[in-house]
Amino acid sequence: MLKYTGLSLIFAVSILVGQEASAISRRQLRMTEALISLTAYIKGQIEFFSAPLVEIYGGFSNETLEKCGFITVLRKEGLSAALEEIRPSLPPDVYDSLAAFASGLGKSVKQSQLDLCEYHIEALRASYTEQKEALPKKTRLYTSLSVMAGLTAVIILL
Repeated sequence: MLKYTGLSLIFAVSILVGQEASAISRRQLRMTEALISLTAYIKGQIEFFSAPLVEIYGGFSNETLEKCGFITVLRKEGLSAALEEIRPSLPPDVYDSLAAFASGLGKSVKQSQLDLCEYHIEALRASYTEQKEALPKKTRLYTSLSVMAGLTAVIILL
């Protein structure tokens, strides 16, 4: 009886691992979407108000970014520090694009800043589209792999 309980537990844990892997992919998609929103907001504030970065950061809010602590760090320490805070939650290409964006932000004339914003918004949108198209495939893959790993472990241990 104890053996079957253990096997059931192993199978359940493998299923949960697959679900968590899928949840990570969905979280990365939401984070990318939120960061597109931030970048577009920054562009709008620069374009229409020529606002300093401190004011821009202070006026932005997003539920997804607030939950992970990004907004708090953004307002206290700036964009680069906030990106470092959430780096593990971001796909590498999104992080690289935003790190380049943060390094050039506030260091040139208005039109250059707008061009920088637009370039990185397009890069983030391309990454978002890629992630969104890959999400169903990844979810199926993670689910299938976790079920197969769980069944394999159960069969081996029987």
